[in-house]
Amino acid sequence: MKSMKTTTSRISIVTDPCAKCGCQIAPARREALPHTSTCVKCSDAKAYVGFMDWGHKTAPEIVMVNPDDRENLRRAQAINERRR
Repeated sequence: MKSMKTTTSRISIVTDPCAKCGCQIAPARREALPHTSTCVKCSDAKAYVGFMDWGHKTAPEIVMVNPDDRENLRRAQAINERRR
């Protein structure tokens, strides 16, 4: 199957279907991950949970935590609640 490239303002987006199931990959996913070859359902990447860490008043950080890591998840939740 040939890949068709559509050029937007700055990003070249490939419109190939998912390599695993053959369904079309959502345009938003293609824009966020231009070189992806799988749709969201077939992706084997784990979902992460994000929290804001307000450690500094002018530069908060986003802390990404694996939801399977219960101790770090508990710590991130506590920091997020404490610093609001």
